[in-house]
Amino acid sequence: MSTATETGEAGNHSGCNSSCDKDPTYSVPICSPASSPSTPASARVPSLAFGLYKIPDSDEGVGIMADAILEAGYRHLDSASIYGNERSLGRALALALATTAAPSNGSKRIERSRLFVASKVWNDAQRGGRDAVRKSVLQSLRDLGLDYLDLCYVHWPVPGHFVETYRELMDLRREGKILHLGISNFRIEDYEELEAAILPPEEFVPPLVHQLEVSPFLYRPETLRYFKEKGVLLAASKALHRAATLDDPVVEAVAESHSHHRGGAGVTPPQVLLRWGLQKGLVVLAKTSRLSRMVENRDLLDFELSLAEVERLDALTTPGAIETREALEAQRREG
Repeated sequence: MSTATETGEAGNHSGCNSSCDKDPTYSVPICSPASSPSTPASARVPSLAFGLYKIPDSDEGVGIMADAILEAGYRHLDSASIYGNERSLGRALALALATTAAPSNGSKRIERSRLFVASKVWNDAQRGGRDAVRKSVLQSLRDLGLDYLDLCYVHWPVPGHFVETYRELMDLRREGKILHLGISNFRIEDYEELEAAILPPEEFVPPLVHQLEVSPFLYRPETLRYFKEKGVLLAASKALHRAATLDDPVVEAVAESHSHHRGGAGVTPPQVLLRWGLQKGLVVLAKTSRLSRMVENRDLLDFELSLAEVERLDALTTPGAIETREALEAQRREG
C-alpha cells in the first residue's frame, strides 16, 4: 500500500522524514529532525503528545494526567501557563517520576529523561518584557516541580514583543532551564522577522518545533513546507479538530475502508485523523480525559492510509475554514 507524507516523499512507517525509533513502552515513534545542522543530535520528540488544554486543575485532573503517563504510556506532555493546570501536572509528575526514594525498578515510575515536557509563554508575560517572560518560565518550573523544560514555546507572536520573548528563552536555554525552543502560531512573515532581528545570525538558536493548528480540515501545505525546509519540526495542535468533524462522511468512509484491520475491529475516525498527521510528518496532539480513548489515540502504527485516502482527507479544507482561522489568529496576536 502506498502512503503519503506532506512533501510527497516516501517516508518510514510513521510518515516522518527524519530518524525515528520507538519508546519501548508504547507504539508511537520518537523523531529527531535531521535536516537542521543547528539542532542538537540529542533532540528526540515523541510524535504523539498528550494535550493538557482544559484538563481540570483538580484532583480529577491529576488522575487524568497520571493515567496518561502511567497507564497509557504518553511521554510527551504539552502544557502552557495559560491552561492554569501546571500545578496539577506537577502533582501527576510527582506520582510518575522515579526518585531515590521511589526508584523505577519494579514499578511503573519512569525516569525524567524519558519524559518530554513542554510549556508556553502567554501573551501577557510577553507584554511585560523579558523579566516577566523569565518569571513565567520559572513559575512553570516551580508548578511542575521540574528543574528544566524539554521545550518552551512562544505561545503567540505578539507584535512588538515576540522577538524579545524569544531572546529571553534563548538566555534561559543557555542557563539550562530550557533544553529546546519552540514557536507557536507563527506565520511565515513572523518567522522571517524573528530570524532577521537576532544578529549576528550565528547567535540565533532555531526553534526545534513549531506548533500550529493542523488537521485535514485546516491544511495549509505552503506554511508546513516552509517550516520543514527550515528544519523545524511541526506539531499539530487540535489534530482531532473538533468533535463534530469526527462524523464527517469522508473521515468515516476512510475508517470504514480499514474495517478488516485488527481482526475485524477496524480503526476509528480519531485514529484516521491522527494517522493522517503522522503520515504528514507531524507531531500530533490528542486530548481526552478517558483512559480508553487515550489508549485508542495512541495505537496508530498498525495501519497506513493510502495516497488516495490522504488526498481525500487533504481536500476537506475549505477557503472559508482558512479565512476563519486566520482571522482568529490575528485577534489572538493582538489580544
